[in-house]
Amino acid sequence: MTFLPIVDRELREAARRKSTYRVRWWATILALVVSLFSLLYAQMLRFGGSVGNSAFGLFTAYAFGLSLMAGIFLTADCLSEEKREGTLGLLFLTDLKGYDVVLGKFAARSLNALYGLLALLPLAGLPILIGGLTGGEFSRMALALVNALFFSLTAGLLVSAVSRDSQRAMGGALGLVLFFAAGLPLLAASAVHLPPLVRWTPLAWISPFYCYSYAMEPIYLFHRNTYWWSLAASHLLSWLFLGLSAWVLPYAWQDKGVGVKGTALSAWEGWRQWGLGTPETRARRRSDELEVNPVLWLAGCNRAVSRSLWMIVAAWALIALGTLFLPTGQGNGAEMTVMAGVGMVFAFLIKALLAVQSCRFFAEARRDGLLELLLYTPLTSREIIDGQSQAFQKVMLAPVASFLGLLYVPGLIRLLWTLAIGARPSWDLIGPLWAVGGGLTLSLLLDLLAIRWFGMWLSLKVKNPTYATGLTILFVVILPSTGCAVCCVFTLLSDLVLFLVGYTQCQQDLRRSLARQSGIT
Repeated sequence: MTFLPIVDRELREAARRKSTYRVRWWATILALVVSLFSLLYAQMLRFGGSVGNSAFGLFTAYAFGLSLMAGIFLTADCLSEEKREGTLGLLFLTDLKGYDVVLGKFAARSLNALYGLLALLPLAGLPILIGGLTGGEFSRMALALVNALFFSLTAGLLVSAVSRDSQRAMGGALGLVLFFAAGLPLLAASAVHLPPLVRWTPLAWISPFYCYSYAMEPIYLFHRNTYWWSLAASHLLSWLFLGLSAWVLPYAWQDKGVGVKGTALSAWEGWRQWGLGTPETRARRRSDELEVNPVLWLAGCNRAVSRSLWMIVAAWALIALGTLFLPTGQGNGAEMTVMAGVGMVFAFLIKALLAVQSCRFFAEARRDGLLELLLYTPLTSREIIDGQSQAFQKVMLAPVASFLGLLYVPGLIRLLWTLAIGARPSWDLIGPLWAVGGGLTLSLLLDLLAIRWFGMWLSLKVKNPTYATGLTILFVVILPSTGCAVCCVFTLLSDLVLFLVGYTQCQQDLRRSLARQSGIT
């Protein structure tokens, strides 16, 4: 028997696919665009040293973020998809082991991501020719980026091995990556004020963030050991994820039986009912949706996405109210940094989750054959689109409104407090806070408008909902943000263009285009 037969098959198949070669070309073209904007932005501001060093920092920041997102959109649903389709059990009827299947899926889903990253690295090294960047910095950053990509892909595999639903798998992978990449560094930073004997900062070195943040020369000189220990620890953790995936998969692919009626609910079932509601509540809600629009009934309200959005809003509420306790004696720099920087991170998470909601229904309906059944119903194109739009609004409206309202709460509380004690309001502090909130509000609303229509159109064109979601986030959120570094009008124009493209395409004769794609005459 061939050693690792699925890996051998997937690599041979990838060698014959045109997309394997096109991905490198597209990655290079996108990298050229990002490099251009990074150089322009660095030339305008010249922050943190020379132009080459600043451009390299911007470029690698985008590459690091994309590397961490790779596992969420590439491997988080690869094994769970096989479970839903019932093909995973057939593989285990053969002599294949868990590591054969896991490594085969890993090779199939990670090849294009690895090729894309390798295509980016030569362009990332251009600042060496400009000046301000050493070969050691480039080499250490390249190792950190490859390590982050490997970590993200293996984390997605582990979550996919124990999941069955695609949305839960992507949400679990997102949570796992965020915990290790952002949560552990934040917890370690908060432990700095603790006594040395109870500090657990070295335990956070398993985060891939440390080897990325300590790769540059000024920090590396004083944290040489931290960089290498973090690189080794996070790399070993990635192999642990891969090993756990191979070990747990043979025991986690079967359907779980339904518990006996009358027995106590498990903790997981209780959490699920808290998010989804009781069966009676769900039935009543679905009946109301059916009366409004049949497509709204089919799309439903994704309670997993809605619950995740409310968790983000709750976390943002704690951070926004926590800024009130920051010292303001030396200006509002700390508070502005928290509101702008952390607010952009939370806004990105909201956009990513709503991109999942926007692309989910049509892509999954195409894959399951549900769209073909819709073509035989008397539903008009407008009713089909309106049903999906209403499902998107039902998930999005309340959490996004709460998030945007919380942007203005710190400034409002400071204003009311100063008026209550009879002092004069400090507009030098309150004004910039509201200005930051206004900028985030405008950016989030325009991005959500583009996500709603452009994502819906992409889900009609791309069969895989994971790919549709990833492309939506790439074109609506990530790429326009590179242009915003030079001119924020670029982001507004890109949102407008993507909205018009998605809206005009979705308002065309939807039934005829779906019939043509499905081969129905």
